[in-house]
Amino acid sequence: MDFKTFKTVYEKNPVLEYVNKRAGKEPLATIKVVTYNHAKYISTCLDSLLKQKTNFDFEILIAEDESSDGTREICKKYAEKNPHRIRLLLNSRANNIPINGKPSGTFNSVYANFSAKGKYITTIEGDDYLMDEKSLQKRVEFLENNEQFVACFHNTKVIDQETSKEHHVFNYRRDRTIKAEDLLKVWIHTASLLYRHNLVNLFDEDMKNIVCGDFILRGKLAEFGAAKYIYDVKPAVYRKHNQGIFSPISLEAKTKLAIDGLQYLLNHYKTKKSNLEINKSASNLYLSYFVSHLIKDRKIKLNYLKKSFLYGKEANYSPCQIIKEFLYLKLYRL
Repeated sequence: MDFKTFKTVYEKNPVLEYVNKRAGKEPLATIKVVTYNHAKYISTCLDSLLKQKTNFDFEILIAEDESSDGTREICKKYAEKNPHRIRLLLNSRANNIPINGKPSGTFNSVYANFSAKGKYITTIEGDDYLMDEKSLQKRVEFLENNEQFVACFHNTKVIDQETSKEHHVFNYRRDRTIKAEDLLKVWIHTASLLYRHNLVNLFDEDMKNIVCGDFILRGKLAEFGAAKYIYDVKPAVYRKHNQGIFSPISLEAKTKLAIDGLQYLLNHYKTKKSNLEINKSASNLYLSYFVSHLIKDRKIKLNYLKKSFLYGKEANYSPCQIIKEFLYLKLYRL
């Protein structure tokens, strides 16, 4: 779906833009900030982005989803003070695309994606932030010098706002290549992920009920190549709190969302005739999700099992291979 069609179908009220005053050529990179009711955190986020030190031009594109807690007013002040760096999109809640009967950030995020001008793009939620002032420089530099990679990323520190407990997502001690077929298996937080903007179309009609946008992004990037983990960058910070989209929901609910995303990707791969290894990896992951997380509803589980056999067959898995995989995952709870 192109931008014009997206606007025609989904934009009920016009999105207003604080146009920045950058002169000259387009920015090399876009930092997309998606925010809704992040008044407690948004200043820390934006300050960390404005401190980025680069030898190239970049834009900070804020997509503000008509918050009710003062976030919009804070974003306006930042845009007014930094007109050469910040572009601010002021969305209306009338444009919201509900998923499973609940409001979502889909319109806000997709509209911003279409609006981004950079050759490279990275997305950060308004309640997260970067710790390293050279984060953007190092990631862009890597992709500029390594055309065979579609994306690169670094570590993330997860901080629980309720308990103050924290942990790092990765324990890698050096740079590491993540093969295309493994991109779905590795949880890469969006704040650390930089990718080539022109590779993927991040929205179509079949995605209207898909919540796991970062998962879909990795799955679509996998069609074009591998990603690189960059060790020598301080981690991004992901705040885990009860106001987040995913943190408050149950493990079973998260699993169902992931399975919905995998179903979408498997159908997408079939249409695009994606390579066998990626298709196998997605089929394998599809099976492991509902087995390992022990969905309670027996009818739902059986339905997923039947579909996993079908997807496995399309990925050239023999029935014997699928049964062995099922038993292995069930035994070890992987």
